[in-house]
Amino acid sequence: MRPYIHQRLKHHKDTKGYFILEGDEENFSIEDRYFAKLDIIFNQLFQNIQIRQYWKSQFVGLRQSRQISVLALGCLHRAYINELVILFERLEGFLVLLNKAFRQQEKTKELEQILLQFFDPLIFKKRNYNHHQSYLWFPGHTELATQEERALQNENYLGKYYEEFIKKVDDNISWIESAEKEISNFLKLFVEAVEERTKSGGTYLKPTHLPSNFYIKDKLKSNLRQNYLHDDVFEKGRD
Repeated sequence: MRPYIHQRLKHHKDTKGYFILEGDEENFSIEDRYFAKLDIIFNQLFQNIQIRQYWKSQFVGLRQSRQISVLALGCLHRAYINELVILFERLEGFLVLLNKAFRQQEKTKELEQILLQFFDPLIFKKRNYNHHQSYLWFPGHTELATQEERALQNENYLGKYYEEFIKKVDDNISWIESAEKEISNFLKLFVEAVEERTKSGGTYLKPTHLPSNFYIKDKLKSNLRQNYLHDDVFEKGRD
C-alpha cells in the first residue's frame, strides 16, 4: 500500500521520501488527504515497533549494568506497557479512518473484534493506574523493592538481592520476547486485512464519505473499548 501512496502523492511539495510533512493541506484533494493519513498511521506504527525494541534493549542492558535498581526496572516495564497501548491506538486509527472514509461498518466490525480479542484489557488498566500515579509495577516488585532496601542497609544481602534482580530482569525479557512474537504475527495479518478493505478488484478505493473539512492533522479517536465492553470481548475470544 505504501508504495502506491508515495507514488500518488509524489507531486506534492509537502511530501519527502516516505514521510508526509506538515504543509499547506489546501494543495491536497480529499482523496490525497485520506491516503496521506493512511501513510502517517503506517509511519507511526513503524515508530512504535522501533520504540518497543529500544525498551527491550534497555532491559537487556540492565543485566550488564553495575548500577541496578528496582526503580529502573519498574520504569522500563511501565514504558513498554505504554507502547502496547499506543500500538492499540495506532491500529484503532486505521479502523476509525476506514469508517470515516466509507461509512461501511461491516468492513471494519470484524477487525474491531479481532483487535479487542488480541489486546489484554489488563494492559490498559495498568497504564491507567500508572497514568494517575497509582503505580502498578511488574509482578514481584514489592518483594524485590524490600530486598533492595535491606541490601542497602546490610551488604550481606547484596548477593541474594542481585540474584533476584537478574531473575526479574530475565522474567521481563522473556515476557517481552513472547509478546513481540505474538504481536509480529498479529500485525502482519491485521495490516493485510486492513489493506484488503481499502481495495476492490485489486484497485485502491477512493474515500466516498470524508467531509470537505477533513484534514491530515485531524485526530482519529473512538470509544472502541467502551462501545464493545473490552473485558467481555476479550474473554469471549479466549473461549
